[in-house]
This record gives sequence, structure tokens and C-alpha cells, in this order.
Amino acid sequence: METRPCHGAYEVTFVPRAGCEAVYFAGDTMLIPELVQISERLGHISFALLPANGLRIRPANNMQVVMNADETA
Repeated sequence: METRPCHGAYEVTFVPRAGCEAVYFAGDTMLIPELVQISERLGHISFALLPANGLRIRPANNMQVVMNADETA
């Protein structure tokens, strides 16, 4: 699943599947509107691995580029 760039790079995610089980891996992503559509677009997700460090880039005016714990929840 690839969506529009929100923090200088495309939000690239992966969903490996084995039988009826699926894992959603978000890489380092922001909370973007397209994340709400994951189950609609991809079906059942058994569990998700989501970033939650809230990384901010100081040289880019302290811009947040990864979801924080509240956004991840």
C-alpha cells in the first residue's frame, strides 16, 4: 500500500499474509487519512506493527515525521 507523501517520503506499508492471518507493518509513517481505509482495502488484519516514537526533525523546523503514541493508539 503506497500513499501520498506526508513527510518528504512516500508512506510505504506492508501486509504479509499466511493463510487467514495478516500483519500490517507501517514502517515509519504519520497518521494519514488513508490509514483508516486499511481494513476496507485489505480485509482482515490480525495485528499491526506501528511506529510510536513521534520522531521530529530539528533541521526541518522540528517537523514531526513519525506518529507518536497517542496517534498510534
